[in-house]
Amino acid sequence: MRHDVKMGNGVELARPTASTARGLKNRWVQVAIGILCMGLVANLQYAWTLFVGPIEAKHHWGLSAIQLAFSVFVIVETWLVPVEGWLVDKFGPRPVIAAGAVCAALGWVLDDRDRLGGQVRAGPDAQADHRSRQSAT
Repeated sequence: MRHDVKMGNGVELARPTASTARGLKNRWVQVAIGILCMGLVANLQYAWTLFVGPIEAKHHWGLSAIQLAFSVFVIVETWLVPVEGWLVDKFGPRPVIAAGAVCAALGWVLDDRDRLGGQVRAGPDAQADHRSRQSAT
């Protein structure tokens, strides 16, 4: 049973009751999980300097160009959060998360395509090919 609170401007706010404040529905549990996830993602940003040298050695793009790419990534990652929130408000979390998963998968496929010289492989053949490339190095 929910007890709604009506504000002066006509907006109703749902107040959690004892039955809804358990497990993942508890807002403090959600906050803790969010902090944990942000900590895990933030490590990639702090470890970026470990990748600059190998990228420069392989592609010879120059340190300033590599750092510019990383700066654009950080700006886009952080400043698009309000847009992501608007999309979640408009369409709900499931479609937004599904679209993000599709984008992540597409990025992985494109990354693998680049390493294979333009070929796209998927499934067990790709796994076997990946293992053979790892054992060759």
